[in-house]
Formats: sequence, C-alpha cells, structure tokens
Amino acid sequence: MKDRYANNDLKEYRKESKNRSFVMCEYEAAADCDIPPHWHTSVEIIYVLHGELSVTAAETWTLQGGELLFLNSAQIHSLKYTRQTRTVSLQVSPVWLYSVIPEFLTADIHLTPQILRGLSDLQPCEELARSILLLKDVFYSDEPFADIGVNGYVFLILYHLITHFRAGEKKNPKEPYQYQQNIRRLLRYINEHYQEDISLQSLADSLYVSPQYISKLFRQNFSMTYKQYLMKVRLEHAVYEMTHTKDSLLDISIKCGFSSQHAFIELFKKKYGMTPGEFRKLRSEP
Repeated sequence: MKDRYANNDLKEYRKESKNRSFVMCEYEAAADCDIPPHWHTSVEIIYVLHGELSVTAAETWTLQGGELLFLNSAQIHSLKYTRQTRTVSLQVSPVWLYSVIPEFLTADIHLTPQILRGLSDLQPCEELARSILLLKDVFYSDEPFADIGVNGYVFLILYHLITHFRAGEKKNPKEPYQYQQNIRRLLRYINEHYQEDISLQSLADSLYVSPQYISKLFRQNFSMTYKQYLMKVRLEHAVYEMTHTKDSLLDISIKCGFSSQHAFIELFKKKYGMTPGEFRKLRSEP
C-alpha cells in the first residue's frame, strides 16, 4: 500500500523497476513527522543516510545515520522521522523472491541496529550499505541497460542478507496469522471510516470480536488506545485538507469526523503546538 502523507514535511522519491518487482524509495524529512502503522507484501530493507529514524513493529528500533533494518513481508510497522533525516529503502516482491530464490522467504533474517552495534566485524554491514547506495544510483539512472545493474545489485543485497544476517529458518510466528489479519482489518476499517462516529463497539463488531480484544490489540501493537489512534488519523487528514484545499476549518472538522470545530482546534493544538488557523497561516507564508 502507498501512504498518502498529510503534509509536505516528508518528501518522497519513489520509483518502481521495469519488472515491477522492486521499489526504491528515498525520504527526506523537513520536520519531525510520523508515518502511521501500515504494511506491504514486499520485504523491505531501510538504510538511514543521516539523521534519526524510529521504527515500531514487534518492538521499537531507533536507527542513526549509517544503520540498517530489515522488515519481513506483511510486517505491520510505523515510522517516526526527526527533522532533516534522510532514508532510502528497497522493497522486493515476495512473488519475485519465490520464483528466483524461494529459500530467502524461509530464511530468518535478523538485521537491526542492536545486532549491527554488537558486530565485531563491520565489513558485512559496510558492504551491504555500499551495495544499497550503488543500487540507488543505477535505479534512478536513465541509461538504456540500467535494469541489468538493478537486478545485479538486488541479487548482491539479498546475498549479503542471507549470508551474513541469517539466524536460521523461520519458525512458527509468535503471533498467529489471524492475529495479524485482525490488525490489518482494524487499520483498514479506521482508514475507511474515520469520517464517521466510530466507537470501540463498532470496531469490535467489524471484526466480530470483543471490545476488550480491540483494546488489547492497540495497547500491545501501538502503545495507544483506539481513540488516540483514531484522533491521530483524523488529524493527519485534517492537515492534508488544510494544506491542499481552501475549505473552512468548520468544513474540514466535519469532513474529518471531529465532533465539533472546537474539539478539532483543541486536539490540533495539543498535538502540533498551534491552532489550525496558525498552521494554515504559517503554510501560506513564502
């Protein structure tokens, strides 16, 4: 899935390979900003060029410049960028992996900042980072045979991962498949219905589970309540509307599901440290 970012604080440069099996993304944060919980079918490796990035999945990792992180297919994760952070990431389709290197999908790849900081020999990490940078250069190249280089460097990156960062074969996941499916369905429901009056009970009914189960999902996976997450989604959409439309604050508050314009202003000020009006005025200044 491709995220729609709420404002211009996070610039995205995204390109897909000719065979549609690889996606390379470069991000640059002009201010502190978040990417909400999401997932994609591709495996992903993230490389922080400079700055600081926090990634939350099963746990939270904080990456500094020069550090890397590997994420499995369909792993739900959120990201928090600090100002002036730049990252590059490679996403590789599991369909392509299955057709050319099926063993990679069963390999238990462990690549986190903690593991990298504990290495006595940094050469494998340095070679992996160098391969990613070389891939980036050829990925954005307009040369006629650049796709040959793209395929070559992707294979090299996968070679480094499976050779130096393989902890064995994947075991049965800690959390059952249905548990992960419920989280995805829950996030999808909120993203599709955030404009409506969503209650904890309606969320539970959408998954045919109890409200207590929903509360547990949010507490264990996102360290917040369902209502805090819902407000977060509504605020992000409100920021997008203020940045890209000339709609009044009242219309935006209604469109984004807030109970009143006053509630919208109070929640916005609490999160961003300014009123929506001040934010819009700041954005309009040259």
